[in-house]
Amino acid sequence: MAVSDNQGSGRRKPGMKEIPNLHQFSFSFGNLKILPADLEVLMGFSAGSSPDPFPGMIASAFLEAPSLFEIRAGYRKMTFPKFRKDTSQMEIGDYLFSLGSVIYSQIRESSEVAFFLATAGSGISERCHRLDREGEQVYSYVLDVLGSITAEKAVEKMMDELENEISLSGLHVSESFSPGYCSWDVAEQHKLFSFFPTNFCGITLSDSSLMKPVKSVSGIIGIGSDLNRKVHHCLICNDKTCMYGRIRREGIIKR
Repeated sequence: MAVSDNQGSGRRKPGMKEIPNLHQFSFSFGNLKILPADLEVLMGFSAGSSPDPFPGMIASAFLEAPSLFEIRAGYRKMTFPKFRKDTSQMEIGDYLFSLGSVIYSQIRESSEVAFFLATAGSGISERCHRLDREGEQVYSYVLDVLGSITAEKAVEKMMDELENEISLSGLHVSESFSPGYCSWDVAEQHKLFSFFPTNFCGITLSDSSLMKPVKSVSGIIGIGSDLNRKVHHCLICNDKTCMYGRIRREGIIKR
């Protein structure tokens, strides 16, 4: 079950200012319903066909997972975004986001947007570093992939919560999109983070736009009456250097 720390609901965190439309959730690992096949596919294998020693390592990873992850996610809804068709930009508050043509085309019909942050926590990266020092690089890789999947699944679960919130209004969400992909400059994370309190969900951002914990995700979701969450962003992303995107695109096309 998701534990909600929604602002104004009586679960406000100490020292956090009242911020409108801000929602924060905690999820257990089991709540995300991750399957061993999810790891196999992201590692480039067909579901159920990974060779030794991976099946045993994946099983061990799932046994460890509940104690390794501190999964948190949250979003802040913003109304009245202004879209600039000629430059594929979006204006919110005092900021202008250069989303790129791909992301712009997916959210330009939005009446609202939700900025979001999500993390799998720092425990998984610390565990992987220890394994690397001990010479267990293969198992470290398996856990690292599980950490990436966990962060992404936290976003999906958070989107379920967002959809529940807006469903009575007849609104829908787009797919989620993150800085660093589809020509959206990763440096614009600094603008995105400005909409959240410091250390929201336990995530910080470096001057070079790197998030800590490492297994964290940030981004934007469109909200509107004519949007569709079913378009997988890997199918429309134009980043040819992303290994995970290539693996997902090939897997989706094969299915």
